Amino acid sequence: MLTGKFFIHGIRVLSLIGAYSEERLSKRELIIDAEFSEDISLAVDTDALGDTVDYDRLCASIRRIAESSSYVLIESLAYAAARACLMFDDRVLSASVTVTKPGCPNGAVSASVSVELFRGEDADRAQISLGFSRPQCNVNVHTLPSGTTGRA
Repeated sequence: MLTGKFFIHGIRVLSLIGAYSEERLSKRELIIDAEFSEDISLAVDTDALGDTVDYDRLCASIRRIAESSSYVLIESLAYAAARACLMFDDRVLSASVTVTKPGCPNGAVSASVSVELFRGEDADRAQISLGFSRPQCNVNVHTLPSGTTGRA
């Protein structure tokens, strides 16, 4: 098996998201990054789009999910998008999605969360990373033990 990692950076979407009433008044810009891995053995031999995951269509799928959602938490949106990546094509072995919410109510420049999901034996394993950035401050927290899906 030859595993390839794909990166999609900076998917800008408008989404209704937030826990505070002022955040629920209108859609706001989010920035989504996605990473996924797949077995690219056949694709490198044939050089045919049909033998690999079409990341343009996957990007469109992530955009549809984000733009039509009304989640309260960016964690929920990141989980939904990562899960959609795994379900998009059986060749996707793992998927990681980071959702960044610029201009948080707490005065931070942005808040981000990353969710990583794995296919197969580890399909129920999730890792969530939370990050808040302010000028001169960056905090990252890693949580969730193995066997946790990220859903309550």
